[in-house]
Amino acid sequence: MGPPRRLAARTDIVSEGDRPGTCLVLIEGLVGRYKQLKNGRRQILSFQVPGDFVDLHSFVLGRLDHSMAALCACRIAPISHSAMQEILNEHPRISLAFLRESMIDAAVFRDWVVNLGQRPGYGRLAHAFCELVCRLRAVGQMKGDSFHFPVTQEELGQAVGLSAVHVNRVMQRLKANGLVTHQAGQLIIEDWEGLQRAGDFEPSYLFLGGDGGPAGEGASPT
Repeated sequence: MGPPRRLAARTDIVSEGDRPGTCLVLIEGLVGRYKQLKNGRRQILSFQVPGDFVDLHSFVLGRLDHSMAALCACRIAPISHSAMQEILNEHPRISLAFLRESMIDAAVFRDWVVNLGQRPGYGRLAHAFCELVCRLRAVGQMKGDSFHFPVTQEELGQAVGLSAVHVNRVMQRLKANGLVTHQAGQLIIEDWEGLQRAGDFEPSYLFLGGDGGPAGEGASPT
């Protein structure tokens, strides 16, 4: 693994069509995978949290079919494709770990499709927050019942298919119902069980533990 490097917020890490010679591991921060239309509109496809490979696809496919951007100040570490190949040659069991990573990645994408296509805006946002709580807790990034979330309402809307105005309304409703509070770049979970109900959230698709979630199904994130 090469020396980590820092990226400023709202910086593109890799772009659609690139053929990088390294895979990047996110050490700190939050990254969004996205596709951008010719008219400039953007759809965020997933959030990547510390510990995730940002672009493992490039090792297998060569050319990237989507872009990735730092949504806040980030720290990433590169692993060259040649080093990756050496590791796999010397430790074949790691191939299974990478395959599992890809399968879980696909499971998360499937759940995002369901979230975008079948839940109302209120449920979409609640579900997205529940997923982040579970994933961030699993890698030790929760601070009690809150986590660092400096994402703008426009970016959040790009992830859940809502306008920034609609996101603002939904956030106000979540706050009024005592589920979450967003202040000073922190998202505070006020009612975990209520947030799960609002998002119709069931964490087994994340494969984070034998009970389907890092804190146990229905348990408090704290």
